[in-house]
Amino acid sequence: MKPRKKRRWDQDPLGGAASKPPLRMTPFPAVIDGHRWRVREGRWPSFIERRGDEGWLMQVPLSDTEEARKLRLHEQAHVAWTPNVTEEDVARNYGIEVRTLNACEDGRIIKMMGDRSPGWKDVNEQNDLLAEVIINQHEQEFHRLALKLAGRSDEGGTHDQGTAALTKGPSKETMSLLEAARLVASSRGYCEGNHFDRITRSVGLEWVKDTVNEMHKRHLGSKKEPTFEDTVAYAQELEEYFNEMEDTLAAQVLDIESADLQVPGLTQVIDEDEDRWGDMEIQIAPLTERLQGDPTRKVRATDLGAIPRYMHRLPTDQRVFGRHRKHRRFRGTVLIDHSGSMSLRARQVDEILQRWPAVTIATYSGNADNVRGTLRIVAKSGRRASHDWLECPGAGSNVIDGPALDWLAKQRGPRIWVSDGVVTGIGERQTPALLLSAARKVNRGKIKRIPNVQQLLGS
Repeated sequence: MKPRKKRRWDQDPLGGAASKPPLRMTPFPAVIDGHRWRVREGRWPSFIERRGDEGWLMQVPLSDTEEARKLRLHEQAHVAWTPNVTEEDVARNYGIEVRTLNACEDGRIIKMMGDRSPGWKDVNEQNDLLAEVIINQHEQEFHRLALKLAGRSDEGGTHDQGTAALTKGPSKETMSLLEAARLVASSRGYCEGNHFDRITRSVGLEWVKDTVNEMHKRHLGSKKEPTFEDTVAYAQELEEYFNEMEDTLAAQVLDIESADLQVPGLTQVIDEDEDRWGDMEIQIAPLTERLQGDPTRKVRATDLGAIPRYMHRLPTDQRVFGRHRKHRRFRGTVLIDHSGSMSLRARQVDEILQRWPAVTIATYSGNADNVRGTLRIVAKSGRRASHDWLECPGAGSNVIDGPALDWLAKQRGPRIWVSDGVVTGIGERQTPALLLSAARKVNRGKIKRIPNVQQLLGS
């Protein structure tokens, strides 16, 4: 029987070659839990891999730097405080992704290291593991996420795919809102967290950081010795909340796009009660004149007939005869935004009255105090107001777009809203909440928006 060959120091029992670690920089996880461990050199990512009887592996940098020491201490802390659970255990027992649990567990480990030793806390807070290229990649990822949440795309197409370093997994396309939350969660207590705080602020996703901080404090930071069960509860709330928020944001963007309004950059879920519309007064102008249609539109030129009436057309198309059009009456309601941004003149309103003599037509504008406004009905039931009543009914602000759309939704259809889509509430505030509110009024009221009077007259 041949004697058993001794394993060389540079052979990895889990497969692959391993370099001989310098003794004074070598962690000893076996001292912590008594299992058979193999330590392997690796700058990034560092990890521990538990394989039961096959042998357990720790990959960490073994250089003599504070950054390497930071990673070694972190993985040693995982050996001491993180239970051995598999990806299948996480999915079956906790109903979440293992990456979410890892990110939240990193937060617990960093906190416990800081609580146990001021020296460990200093190592975590003073030594940055992220190279500038990695920081830039993360910034690009968060930028693309903000565009995606706002219903926009990266038109430049120049951003490279980043690496989700702290959660130990590369992003393939635009990251999800949950993936962004994981990065923030896994960096709490690390100096790397400052980078993500700055990035979220720069792209309009600071609310993500604030929400993660609040969850971290509630589940981990408020407890002297947070447990793995606290991590699980934290991860479950994090995953449920940010998945739900991404779905909600997508629905809100769809509401605004289907109303043919411009998406205002919805990187945060909108609270429709956040802002208020101004109070609206409905004013019926004296309808003293009978509506007459445009006489030039009642007859069309043709090249067939008995009596010429358009001899000036003989050299061009020979349509010198006139034929009466079939009588068609358009019935419906036209609501005209008479704010300053529309640059609307009374004569243009007069043209609309001539174009559609059978419709109800109203104009609206906010008053000078910017807390209320006036909607003025200038045509109804075949009668119209005089030219003097076709001027702006207010001071040229918006303020009451929402109540005006509510009025339009109750009128006879088809319902047309002549507006550039800029909506404001009290104080002329223009917010995503007000735009979403207006969009939902447009959708529910089956209202068609036309951006300007010229397009309306040309239809």
